[in-house]
Amino acid sequence: MQEDKTLMQRLQAKATELGFVACGIARADAAPQTAARLREWLDAGMHGGMIWMEERAHQRQTPASLWPEVRSVIALGMSYAPATDPLALAGEGGIGRISVYAQGGDYHDVVKRALKALARWLVAEVPGTDLKVFVDTAPVMEKPLSAAAGLGWQGKHTNLVSREHGSWLFLGAIYTTLEAGVFEEVTVLNPSPSPAKAGAQSRADHGGGQHSLSSDIITGPRPSPGKVEEGEGKEARVIDRCGSCDACQRACPTDAFPAPYRLDARRCISYLTIEHAGPIPHEFRAAIGNRIYGCDDCLAVCPWNKFAESAAANRAFLPRAELVAPALGDLLALDDAGFRQVFAGSPIKRIGRNKMMRNCLIAAGNSGDAGLAGRVRALLADPDPVVAEAAVWALEQLS
Repeated sequence: MQEDKTLMQRLQAKATELGFVACGIARADAAPQTAARLREWLDAGMHGGMIWMEERAHQRQTPASLWPEVRSVIALGMSYAPATDPLALAGEGGIGRISVYAQGGDYHDVVKRALKALARWLVAEVPGTDLKVFVDTAPVMEKPLSAAAGLGWQGKHTNLVSREHGSWLFLGAIYTTLEAGVFEEVTVLNPSPSPAKAGAQSRADHGGGQHSLSSDIITGPRPSPGKVEEGEGKEARVIDRCGSCDACQRACPTDAFPAPYRLDARRCISYLTIEHAGPIPHEFRAAIGNRIYGCDDCLAVCPWNKFAESAAANRAFLPRAELVAPALGDLLALDDAGFRQVFAGSPIKRIGRNKMMRNCLIAAGNSGDAGLAGRVRALLADPDPVVAEAAVWALEQLS
């Protein structure tokens, strides 16, 4: 039994043990402005081709829209703070730049595994609790919920900023039927069942288009009445500390921020190289430079990163040597099987070989390296028309 610590204190200690560096609680209704802002953004078409954002907007608006039983949200952050400057390889024409977050293990797997472990622990601590865990692919507004839970604030680049960890956080969420106030109580519980006895089941709803709702419902044995008292809970919002700084706005190569705190995904290099399925619009190709998967520029220039320590980063996200500065010539030679082998265990594998070839061809065209012309020429007859078109463009740039 633990009589001297609140459930929140014990939860935070367990979260730390599992690799999280930030943990907070918010009531399920703690971000009421989210729905209107989401609707405005979608109506402006700034989600581009991410059709699932529109199709599942009704579930994304509030936690209760997705799961009516939710009463509180546990927001968690896992650091992937880099040890080196993410912008150091800008202008290195012969290599492809991969976003920091994708140079190590797949965060979907790493964060989800830790969320499940934490959820099972909580079920054992408070029998009868029902939970769902989410990371990235579900219709969950992790950033405003994390801000409401006190993990940080949404910066002008629209991502979460932490005073301790800068802009380098993967976010996860646990929806729970516990009232937020319960976490502030000092509880004396009967000996808990082992996590192995806490039932766990997974279900996936693929109605959301490219991103499916992938959640895990974790249910524990029901307690006798009165075991867990409900309370009002506390919210720990963090003050927006961006001030007059506009470094992230000025750093964007494609002017993807029409205003502070507003991102037009259609102009964002991360969207263009990861989510966008067709040819990359010509107006953005030169600005993409040698970026072949994502873009770190707006995050990397945030002054709050100076407080982020790479030592806090989860070791699963340490960069793999072959993904730090991959040679474009090597990547352009990959067939589907080679792509799967190189990017096994990486989030990059999700975009498939054809998107990666398209991206690498744009980078090759921007490289000024005539030595890549042979590799580019070999892709002129690629079965994928988007790849073939990118090869034509790249060869013209190198001629």
